[in-house]
Amino acid sequence: MDAENVEKIVQQLSEKTEKHQEVIMNIAQRLQDKGLKAGWEKGHQQGLEEGIEKGIEKGKHEANLATARTLLKNGISLELIMESTGLSQEELISLQ
Repeated sequence: MDAENVEKIVQQLSEKTEKHQEVIMNIAQRLQDKGLKAGWEKGHQQGLEEGIEKGIEKGKHEANLATARTLLKNGISLELIMESTGLSQEELISLQ
């Protein structure tokens, strides 16, 4: 291949690229939009799952606090309540 042929090939490729530039950009934009949507959906789902998990943990903790209040009112020792509920001594003292 001589330099003249290479120039012609480059010129032809350049012309074809210019003609299809809008199509290429549209395809790129669609792919980007699709990727963003997929990322948002995954993040949203993950956020929901984490929120549910935190809500369940908070509910368990609240139930343990309620149980501890009742046990404290009935004169059960702090040690036994801590062992049964997993609550700390500080948490139990704050309930008294």
